[in-house]
Amino acid sequence: MRQLIRIAVTVFFQVLLCSIAFADTRFEISYDKSAAPGPLTGRVILVIARSDRPEPRLQIAPNTMPIFGVDAEILAPGQTLVIDQTTFGHPVDSLSQLPAGDYFVQAIFNVYTECRRSDGRT
Repeated sequence: MRQLIRIAVTVFFQVLLCSIAFADTRFEISYDKSAAPGPLTGRVILVIARSDRPEPRLQIAPNTMPIFGVDAEILAPGQTLVIDQTTFGHPVDSLSQLPAGDYFVQAIFNVYTECRRSDGRT
């Protein structure tokens, strides 16, 4: 069964307002062991929006909200995952291409489920 765990920057289920100059910005994303006791593998997507209504993840549409994603492999509770100017995004390639300003930021952790096939492959 697929699980979706929403993670805001260091705080669960919240949207963070940031005043950002993107040239040197980095986001460190982690989750608390109360959300998941063991390590998680999946995809972390950071959504950056100008408004928090509706929440940033609900504003995602083709070529609209800037999103940046990284793979998380066996990420332990409290361990940080970094999204910075080297992280590829869409519709812009880098955080450094966004103008300075006030943004609402939300991270989404799409947890992958490991499936073991009868032929022994995972």
